[in-house]
Amino acid sequence: MSEIVSNERDLSSLLERERGKPRITVVVDRTLITTCIPVIKKYSYALIDAEDLPNGFFKLTLEFRNGR
Repeated sequence: MSEIVSNERDLSSLLERERGKPRITVVVDRTLITTCIPVIKKYSYALIDAEDLPNGFFKLTLEFRNGR
């Protein structure tokens, strides 16, 4: 199940809690889509897929990158 996050702090908390999982799916709103990449990289994840959802949301699939 995907979690919906609407700010960088919530995204950081989610990535910290899920750190090390091979793949994570997260739903972000339009305002976060432009600022989420540095936060994702900070926790050694890479954005591997993004899907445009209704109402200004995006479903992101993140993959954990070991050794970074």
